[in-house]
Amino acid sequence: MRIFLVLSIVLLFVTSAWSDDLTAEKQERSFTMQAHPELSIHNGDGRTIVRAHDSADIVVRYTKEVTHVKTADEAKKQADRVTVRIEQIGNKLEVEAKYPKEWGISFGTRPEVYVNFEVLVPAESDVYVKASDGDTEIDGIKSHTDLSLSDGDAVIQECSGDLAVKIGDGDLHLKDCAGANMKIKTTDGDVTATDCSGTIDMKAGDGKINLNHIDGSLNMEAGDGSAYVDGKFQQLVLKVVDADLKLTVENGSVMQDSWWIKATDGDVSLQLPQDFSANINISTSDGKINTNVPIGVVGRISTSKLSGKLNNGGQIFEIHTTDGDIDIR
Repeated sequence: MRIFLVLSIVLLFVTSAWSDDLTAEKQERSFTMQAHPELSIHNGDGRTIVRAHDSADIVVRYTKEVTHVKTADEAKKQADRVTVRIEQIGNKLEVEAKYPKEWGISFGTRPEVYVNFEVLVPAESDVYVKASDGDTEIDGIKSHTDLSLSDGDAVIQECSGDLAVKIGDGDLHLKDCAGANMKIKTTDGDVTATDCSGTIDMKAGDGKINLNHIDGSLNMEAGDGSAYVDGKFQQLVLKVVDADLKLTVENGSVMQDSWWIKATDGDVSLQLPQDFSANINISTSDGKINTNVPIGVVGRISTSKLSGKLNNGGQIFEIHTTDGDIDIR
């Protein structure tokens, strides 16, 4: 008990002695670009924000925030160790926060420098963002968007054109995005998408999936976490492992090809429009099939396997789970 008390006092002293966070540097620079410019940002620790604006110029704003320092002089000294390179090469702008190689890992007691970027670009810009540790926001880009984030949450909204997102540890929020091709890969974090359209190819690791009002084609693989999906689909391939899946197919969905759902160790709940037509094959290795949808059964009737026609029939719709129930309404 006495050792714990002494340790607590020491930790309290360290925390109070190094509690100040100071902004050591602020900069803003503007660059004249031609039509359809390219922006490349490489950030280490800190927030990264990219927003579209009406001007043809690219405006770069950044601040260096220093933690665990007591004086402005000490904050400036630490901030000067991190350089920001901004270079225009033709119609491409490169922005990079460069940290010393010996920077190492902090355990919360030594000074740390965070570089926070806010960049304003023309909407018709190709945007490439690579960040190590910090939240990222991308808003209003109407061309190609590419995000690679190791650790941090990301918000992408009102973007169109091709979209590529790769996140290691963090949540992803998509809203009002439309793209011919949207490729998403996450390792550990929740994925939320609302009012997005186009062709979506998603591989999600450990986290909850919530996709609302999707319009287009969806190819999704999800790992450990519940998955809720609803939308108006043309193509649909869903694979979930160790998770329950709830799927709502909205009115206006038309099968352009075969659809399939495969679940490993989880229940599947499916809601279909009344006029939805397909040739449906349903099976579960260890579970039951429940349905109140009229199906013109072909072959034998079983609690674990069912095949037949929905309405007029059509493309093949395969639904299978290895360990779980299947419910269709």
